[in-house]
Amino acid sequence: MASVYEKCGRWYLRYKDERGRWTARASSAQSKTEARRLAEDFERKAERIRLGLEPAMVATGDRTVGDIVSWWLENVWIGRPSYSKAKSAISAHILVAPFASKRPQDVTSAEIEHCHSPGGWGHVSPGPWGQVTGIEGPGIEMPQIGVRVEGGGPRQGRRGR
Repeated sequence: MASVYEKCGRWYLRYKDERGRWTARASSAQSKTEARRLAEDFERKAERIRLGLEPAMVATGDRTVGDIVSWWLENVWIGRPSYSKAKSAISAHILVAPFASKRPQDVTSAEIEHCHSPGGWGHVSPGPWGQVTGIEGPGIEMPQIGVRVEGGGPRQGRRGR
């Protein structure tokens, strides 16, 4: 349910946006009733977008996750020795992911985690993302370079404050 509050002579609208998150927005409303109507209108519109009854308004220049990753690959990573491996991995795992066609601000952590879960959209294991520093017991495993650093992390053996 949308709500309004006044702060420094301005009415602020609180409503759930199209991603289901509470949002506060300043308005030019002159009265509390006018502000309440605006807040209800914003929440109603956001709910229609959330339910898929209306398309989301996309600002000019908004790019999808797939577009951004492809741009990064072709403009930043090109010319590196691992370019072909990176291009293959990105094409096989990221560009085919359901979230690749979404704007970055619309992607939830649950969607990304789902791709790593067994039975996820591609049965993708964490691979290089989760194995960079896999922590096992008191040491740290770094499988890419075949090294295991013994001993604890930086906080081991320290007393609390």
